[in-house]
Amino acid sequence: MARPSIINDALIARFCSNVRISGSVATAIQATGIARETYYGWARRVGQGGGTELEQKFMAAIELAVGETKLIYERMFRQHIDKNWRAAAWWLESMLSQRIWATTPVAAVRSGRRRRTAKAHKGFYHEKGTLGPPSQSGTRAG
Repeated sequence: MARPSIINDALIARFCSNVRISGSVATAIQATGIARETYYGWARRVGQGGGTELEQKFMAAIELAVGETKLIYERMFRQHIDKNWRAAAWWLESMLSQRIWATTPVAAVRSGRRRRTAKAHKGFYHEKGTLGPPSQSGTRAG
């Protein structure tokens, strides 16, 4: 007979509160006292279309909390983009790298092909390895 699940409404609320405060699922796992293996086991089962009703509720609540937190941080960050080109470059690089990781097959990551992909995209917003926007003359603006 399987052990009863530790997931309940109080745990879901506490975990999601920790995600909203820290912006990190890893920090919420530690702060809540759930074993990493347990959390990722629930996530795997739910991701594969299984899991108990409570596990599905837990993962849906976490996804919502992560989305809300990301929205808040991106809104705060976007206020600085107009004033600071480095913030805009960082945001663009961050968004592109997330998309690259999301679309890169696992076999490519294991074989090291992912590294070449990232270097190819780096030139999109860094001219000849320098930080900053591309200059008109092809050299770094000073």
